[in-house]
Amino acid sequence: MSSIKIIINSLKYNVGDTITGKVVCNFNSGKQFRKISIRLKCQEQTEWTDTESHYNQHTKKNELRTITRTGHNDLYNNQIILQNEGTLPPGHYEYPISLQIPEHLPSSFKGSYGSIRYILKAVVDRPWKIDMEDILDLHIDSPIKLNNLPADVKDPVELSDEKTVGCFCCASGEITLTVSLERQAFAVGENIYVKTYCLNMSNANVVRLSYDVKSKLTYKTTSPSVDHKYDSELITQNVEGGVGAHSERECIVMLEIPPTSPVYNFTGCSLFKYHFELTVTAEISGCHTDIDLSKKIYLGHIPYNTAQYPSQYPSPIGFLPPIPMPMPLPIPQNVPTENQTGPSAPMEELTPSAPPKSILSNDSNTDNQTINEAPPPSYDEATSINKPK
Repeated sequence: MSSIKIIINSLKYNVGDTITGKVVCNFNSGKQFRKISIRLKCQEQTEWTDTESHYNQHTKKNELRTITRTGHNDLYNNQIILQNEGTLPPGHYEYPISLQIPEHLPSSFKGSYGSIRYILKAVVDRPWKIDMEDILDLHIDSPIKLNNLPADVKDPVELSDEKTVGCFCCASGEITLTVSLERQAFAVGENIYVKTYCLNMSNANVVRLSYDVKSKLTYKTTSPSVDHKYDSELITQNVEGGVGAHSERECIVMLEIPPTSPVYNFTGCSLFKYHFELTVTAEISGCHTDIDLSKKIYLGHIPYNTAQYPSQYPSPIGFLPPIPMPMPLPIPQNVPTENQTGPSAPMEELTPSAPPKSILSNDSNTDNQTINEAPPPSYDEATSINKPK
């Protein structure tokens, strides 16, 4: 039986990688074809069903009907011709393939109402007959680099809100909640440090301070009309103690982003919109509504690089400063060189570099005793040493 098969080393790649392998055709009889080709395609699609009311002209009644909403786009479509039109006798044929995955494409994704698929398809296109095909589904990762995000997401941010607490016309005081972030973009595996200040000047208690980060995904369909669906997923959360009436509290809460957090890159997509939201809630006792502070943040896979290092830290391997060249030692001005017959300036009185020995001995002698040294010999004694007796 005739067949066509794609042979590659893996089904999982990153954007920017090159898919290499071969297409193998086995023909048990001569085959006439328009072309033998391989195609790499990336497509986004959404779909769900809704019910809507409509007026039935025949029954003269309002009835419910089911409607299917869809969306579809090709984000990438690259075809390579392996063999032009012709005829091949029975036999075994192999065609090497090499396809690079562009870096601007999104991640593979499958959600509640849609998906992003990468399809590798080899075809023997035969006139007036069923084509011979082989199809592989690939999983492509598209890591998000924090360095590629807008520059202002590295800036710190502060949010604040206040609420007057009371029942009916009687106000008992205000509760103020302030939240600060060191930056707005983080990589999976990193920690988010949330500085929180809560001032409670009311008679009610703040039961607890709760923190969570959630993903917010919007699906879009375009046929028969534009419509949207929404999905949310918890990434991380934490809880801190409350604040009593007429008191205040300041704390720094850590939110750990798990390394396996579901973070997808939807670059270039028009049917998917994706962002993350940090929410801090002050839960107030009684029949009062809570205070919620929410801020859009960014999550990625590759953290900010640190190409520059502060001077107070040692340079890491690979960033060592160049070794300085040796410099000639300076020649003192009051020491003549070989070509000088005398000093070029009046000799200055030299100051000893160390105190006299007697001073050193006095300093080192704990009993304050002076060391007696023998006096130098006289002239007669010195000259009579070598005289024969």
